[in-house]
Amino acid sequence: MEYEEALYKMKRLLTLNEFSKNTIKVYLFYAKNYINYLKQRNATLENFDRDVIEDYFLKIKEDGISPKSRSLIKTIIMFLYRDILRITNIRDELTSIRIKLAKREVRTLTHDKAVSLINSITNKEEILVAKCLYIIGMRVGEIPNLTVKNVKEKRIIGKGNKERSVFLPDALAEKLLDFNKNRNIKTDLIFPYCRERRIQKFIKKYSEKMGLENITPHTLRKSFTTNMINSGEDPIIISRYLGHDDVHTTEKHYIGKMEIKNKNGLYF
Repeated sequence: MEYEEALYKMKRLLTLNEFSKNTIKVYLFYAKNYINYLKQRNATLENFDRDVIEDYFLKIKEDGISPKSRSLIKTIIMFLYRDILRITNIRDELTSIRIKLAKREVRTLTHDKAVSLINSITNKEEILVAKCLYIIGMRVGEIPNLTVKNVKEKRIIGKGNKERSVFLPDALAEKLLDFNKNRNIKTDLIFPYCRERRIQKFIKKYSEKMGLENITPHTLRKSFTTNMINSGEDPIIISRYLGHDDVHTTEKHYIGKMEIKNKNGLYF
């Protein structure tokens, strides 16, 4: 199989399986880098050579590529060989390549800190956006696409165009609908002009004013998860609110140990 054909088939399969545009871009970028290395070594995709792959991972390690990125690259190469070239034993072939990842720290805010952060915001639209991140647990990329219908049905379209139910208190839903209704523009979108970069900037701005460092929109989503779990909610239900296919994803990447008991949920 030619290199370009392999990349074309990879893009097609990723698109078919509803990977996000950004994920497809990342997969193709690293796949091209790997293929360029094979060309330099006069190696081919079909003639699988474990020594060549091990040399490649040694090279990118020496080039300063982080363990996290190298782990991602390994996943992409496995996808290339297993799903495109149909080499079914690729996982066994790559067992010799072990990448030690640093223990992932779950950075979250307590409920009181999250409330204080949101209350410090002065722009009405930005307040509602922050509440969507923390009270609903939305992804930052989902905010610009939130519609009136989503709010009324308490269901949103998330990652991979998957629809899911969300935790949306009636009081917040009413505020979102009123915000949309009382504007001069007519659109079904609640936040048509609130793009990811703007959200990242104002969360950073107000958190730094409070003396909080490295706080991102995703921090609020993580805090939603941790604080809901610690208030007694079922992890399986929380994973569905977040749009995770597997509860273990929620437990591994989002749930931390925090002393907070808030039996009334997160709304304020």
